[in-house]
Amino acid sequence: MVLCFCRNALSAQHCPFDGSAMIVIKVIDKNGHPITDLKSAILLYEIDNPRADSCTYAQGRLSVPFREPKQSLIEKYNNTWKSWATRYSGDCSFMEPGHYAVVLNQAQAHCMLKNETWFTYVERNFEIRLQKADSLKVLASVSRENIYSLCTSAGKWSRIAPLEIKLDD
Repeated sequence: MVLCFCRNALSAQHCPFDGSAMIVIKVIDKNGHPITDLKSAILLYEIDNPRADSCTYAQGRLSVPFREPKQSLIEKYNNTWKSWATRYSGDCSFMEPGHYAVVLNQAQAHCMLKNETWFTYVERNFEIRLQKADSLKVLASVSRENIYSLCTSAGKWSRIAPLEIKLDD
């Protein structure tokens, strides 16, 4: 059992996914068909964090590529995480073709600012951006409702709904 002093409260880890969060997108073409082979990178891009360089364990402004859920979720860590993630994602629609995900650890989901003997957790804000050549095009904003806790006490993973992203080309 791992104990940490967070926000002046004592918390304990009870599952392999504590502190982890996931954002899922479903990428479709102009006709509504799933895009299963991305030609350009789609990134989860952090915005509005003037203290990004002060974040502990995930320092700097985050820019994380979306990948197929098998790669970003199931194969994220090569330990017991893999067997548990396979089990919990078995009935999830986000495992279908055209879905992409980013899994964030606790320090990526929240900017952890060190305060003497504990941390202050500041929520990070994100956009979804398409990277083409040297430019980044904003595709969508990510609201708190689109960032799903993977902790099993938060509910079944089948509750996780993707943001729909339509690409014109």
